[in-house]
Amino acid sequence: MKNIILPIVIILIVVVFSFSLVFFLKPKNQTLTDLSHEIHLLGQQLEDLQARVISLEKMTEEIIEENRTLSDIPLTGDIDGDNKADIIVWRPTNGVWYILKSSTGYNHSQSLRIQWGSGALNDQPLIGDVDGDGIDDLIIWRPKNGVWYILLSSTNYNYSQALTKQWGTGHLKK
Repeated sequence: MKNIILPIVIILIVVVFSFSLVFFLKPKNQTLTDLSHEIHLLGQQLEDLQARVISLEKMTEEIIEENRTLSDIPLTGDIDGDNKADIIVWRPTNGVWYILKSSTGYNHSQSLRIQWGSGALNDQPLIGDVDGDGIDDLIIWRPKNGVWYILLSSTNYNYSQALTKQWGTGHLKK
């Protein structure tokens, strides 16, 4: 509701200002027909403004809904090996890990992006130092098949050297 108040107020201000210009600044030789035509034109402009406001509101709602469906999963871990927490977000919609490293002052321009896993497969992201090098590895556990997919920091997160290990299942019955 708050998002709609400001555009309505702006429209009202424009309308009031426009009408006051028409009535107070009209030339002396202007007829009522001329005024009626100008009022009609102002009405059309108001309709155009209202359509634009509705369009902007719809676009805003779509952007909000799109972001809501991204369902980012926040994590922390030490990806750069400085013994400080790095900020990590895993996005299920594209399987990308977005990493802001503490060693860069969490600088967005120096962030890492690594695709690993898939939300469509119900993957679960985890962080842990599997290879013991003091730097966290990117881990995906896939409940459907109970397989752990581990991208190792010691291999510079090289896909061809990833570990896989079947352990557990998401299909246990109660």
